[in-house]
Amino acid sequence: MEKLLIIDDGYELFNSLQLSFGYDEYKISQAKNEQQAIKLAETEVPKIIIMNLTATGDYGLDKLKKLKETAQLKKSNLILLSTQAQQKEISKEVNDDATYFIPQPFSPNDLTTVLTGIRTKEFAKNSKISV
Repeated sequence: MEKLLIIDDGYELFNSLQLSFGYDEYKISQAKNEQQAIKLAETEVPKIIIMNLTATGDYGLDKLKKLKETAQLKKSNLILLSTQAQQKEISKEVNDDATYFIPQPFSPNDLTTVLTGIRTKEFAKNSKISV
């Protein structure tokens, strides 16, 4: 079972994902902030991190950089839930194949599409098939 980490200070996203994916496909953990996420990564390295960016002025760039610099998390796929303005600002800083953006508000289908894409990409990489 793949590990998925949610970074969000609320429980709505966690509960929604737990109902949608948590019992069959993913072992889901939650951290309230990036410090908790880094601490959690010391024992459980997630394959996928979903980070809910709040609408603060810094767009979470400093938090994102801390995550990407953490050795245990370098290979994790990162899904950022963000506003369009955040997405434009962050994509200037992040040039990474393992980073995906989903604009808010989003539907569960948006997230399912990205998760399926990550799995397809991982399968192709491991079996040397081009996607």
